[in-house]
Amino acid sequence: MKKVITVVFLLIMPLGASAQIFGRDLRFGLRNDSDVTKLQEFLTDKGFYSGPITGNFFSLTLKAVKKFQNKEGIKPVSGYVGVKTRERLNALLTSELEESNQQAKTKTGSPVLSAPKQNQTKKNDLTASVVEPITINVNDGAQKSFQEQKRQEELKRRELERIQLEESRRQQETVRQEELRKQSELEKEKQLYQRRQQELDNLINEVNRINQKKLVTEQEYRVQENEFIATYCKKKEDELNNNFGARGLYMSGMRTKAIEDLKITCQIEARNLFGASLNNATYPFVVQLQNMQKQFQEYNQGLYSACSQVSHNCSIYLDAAFPVNF
Repeated sequence: MKKVITVVFLLIMPLGASAQIFGRDLRFGLRNDSDVTKLQEFLTDKGFYSGPITGNFFSLTLKAVKKFQNKEGIKPVSGYVGVKTRERLNALLTSELEESNQQAKTKTGSPVLSAPKQNQTKKNDLTASVVEPITINVNDGAQKSFQEQKRQEELKRRELERIQLEESRRQQETVRQEELRKQSELEKEKQLYQRRQQELDNLINEVNRINQKKLVTEQEYRVQENEFIATYCKKKEDELNNNFGARGLYMSGMRTKAIEDLKITCQIEARNLFGASLNNATYPFVVQLQNMQKQFQEYNQGLYSACSQVSHNCSIYLDAAFPVNF
């Protein structure tokens, strides 16, 4: 059984002979653009694009366009949909349209499209043509097959959109988890830096405290040293006078010369004798500061490592020398 069906087709046709779907250049950054939506659908169908159909021309669409240009030998491979790229896109779409018409003609036994009389109106570089009614003989089986094919294509499209949406969400969650991990690591590194910094500060304070005790001890010994030198030289001078007086030479020039020499030598001798006592008193401080100098270098190196990890500007510590010279 056959039915006669009158169908009115509304086609988008160029001024020339072939279908011109893409009539303007497309570039990175376009948003909510219908031409970009068509471009994404075409690239998805050809296997170049696997992202969501959004109408936004961003990085995923840019990469897909570059893949298409590279496969079709379009130079330069820039991701910009210019004249050469549009011509190739339109040519492929025209070829697919003709092939689809030929297949439909084979199934129905009648041409789906004939050369209609068209009233063309130019709008946005595209021409909308209203085609006069065409009478087509379509049998029931072909009609049902065509409808089933369209239904299956719609189901596939929806399933693809669902998969793409799930993949997009998964990628976003992966990025979010990676950001959380980096923030956690950075926080640990900051805590390490602060702990190293506190250790070095505490050590510097302790070094200054020990060194201050050493200086106080030295000052106390300097006062005692002057008293010791005066007492020691007075004793030596009395012994010399007694020696010359016992020999009856107290008023001689030899005693005077001996006294002048004694004033020079006895101070050096007394200071050397007293220096041994001073060294014995300050030696524990010197040993303690030497050990702390080694610890200072270790803390300084630890702080440098922590600073480099968290990119802190800690040159005030890294460039500082050990605060005590001895």
